[in-house]
Amino acid sequence: MSKETMQWLNTNTLIGYISKRGNAWHYRADLQAAEPNHYPGPVPVEDVRRRLFGWEPQSREVYVRKPVTSELDMAELMAQPSHEAMTAYVLDTLGLQHQPGRQAIARSDNDHVMGIFTDGYEKHPTTSGC
Repeated sequence: MSKETMQWLNTNTLIGYISKRGNAWHYRADLQAAEPNHYPGPVPVEDVRRRLFGWEPQSREVYVRKPVTSELDMAELMAQPSHEAMTAYVLDTLGLQHQPGRQAIARSDNDHVMGIFTDGYEKHPTTSGC
């Protein structure tokens, strides 16, 4: 058994040597992505790199949301003198406070946040060691 969904198992795992062992217990042809994740022989290393590590870590700004006390007023928004002032107005109205000195590291393919770090943290390449 697994905590992952059948969909996840059929798109995020690579199964080799099915000609000897048969399909994995979770195999469902209708849940396979554009290409199957089962291989008759060994799983090609290039497929591992491309399919499991085919994304880049990206640095993203971090905001914390405080309770919202007002609603966005379009007239007020349009009256702002610059793009920066408009952005500040929207962020303040939505209750979003920028967290200087912090960054989120997210995947480029699905925007999953891998963690929140100080600005000094350097992201690691995804294919090192493969």
